[in-house]
Amino acid sequence: ISMQNLVLISGTTSAWIADAPYHTTNVTIINAPSPYSGSSWPRMGRDNQISSSVDATRSSPSTASSFPPWIFALTPAAAQIALAGTQIAPDGSIRVATYFHNRIISIDPHGALEWSVPTLSNCNRPCAINANGTAFASCRDRNVRAIAPDGTLLWTYTHPVECDHGVVLAGNNDESVIFGCDGGKLVSLQASDGSVNWISPFTAGADFVSFGVSVSPDAVFAGNIDGKIYKADLATGTKLWDYTAGSMGHAAPTLLTSGRVVIGTRDAPFRVVCLSVSDGSLIWDVTSPSARIDSPIATSLDESVLYVASQDGSLFALDAATGATVWTYAAGANLYSSAVVALDGATVYVSANNGVLHAIDAASGTAVWTYTVGGAPLTNSAPSLAAD
Repeated sequence: ISMQNLVLISGTTSAWIADAPYHTTNVTIINAPSPYSGSSWPRMGRDNQISSSVDATRSSPSTASSFPPWIFALTPAAAQIALAGTQIAPDGSIRVATYFHNRIISIDPHGALEWSVPTLSNCNRPCAINANGTAFASCRDRNVRAIAPDGTLLWTYTHPVECDHGVVLAGNNDESVIFGCDGGKLVSLQASDGSVNWISPFTAGADFVSFGVSVSPDAVFAGNIDGKIYKADLATGTKLWDYTAGSMGHAAPTLLTSGRVVIGTRDAPFRVVCLSVSDGSLIWDVTSPSARIDSPIATSLDESVLYVASQDGSLFALDAATGATVWTYAAGANLYSSAVVALDGATVYVSANNGVLHAIDAASGTAVWTYTVGGAPLTNSAPSLAAD
């Protein structure tokens, strides 16, 4: 494969898919009700449906017959170009942090390049975008950048070690940028200028996981490769509790409005655990019947159902109250990224490693349609849904 493509899929809704063979990332979904304000980005992909879009309003397309209206190809062509995931800004433009291509780019809704900001190394995880359209991204060059809607670099923060695990925005007005780093530290920056609010006074046992952290109005939750999930105070970074769940590679915690947090593990026995947000006590624990869980867990709109993607190609719908299996869908190839849920809750989307995008009925777990994306596998890249 000489180059990878960014594909726009259009129907009643539109979906951007980062098409890439190696270390792509992200799961994206549709915006849905949440305990946070309209511009908040409290987890990777923004909300529990992982919409990766600011203030979008969309529903489920019923067919894949009109795909694709355009394809954007990164140039110059180079082997192993990959995309770290797409995020959609308030004006409908698409922000893309690229892997192997060493840049952060913006594409307009018609498929034309708006701007490109070079980085010193690849970017593992997608941007977070505030209500003004400013993008925040972390890359393997140890830098976190803030980029204005017109592509102007506003500030750069350089950390002593790699911090390419994705960022989230926290606070009532998204005034803080939170991320985890290699070496077991969490960091909070001022979104306005990149100055440091705090570096966590505690050190975890290993690197924080690749899909980043999740935040509540008063706390930070993060999975670590040491097998623990940590809760830290949002104002100070002080550790409040930790729980040993099992090895976590890319999965970040999913916070539920019921006062629970769920996360999956990547090493046998493959588990999904549900904990109390307040004290980290175990509520339920189920063993995955298949393979490792290496991506964040998405939820239905009312958070009664969890959608768990597994590397053996199975997508599980679990009862959020008990962990019981509601249905299982076989995608036919590895699932490295999270599922994506439509705003109306009727459809769940997931991209498989064989280059096939699946639309699945949320109630029954049966296929609604599939679409084969040309070129390389989709690996860790998931769709972002946006208005036409």
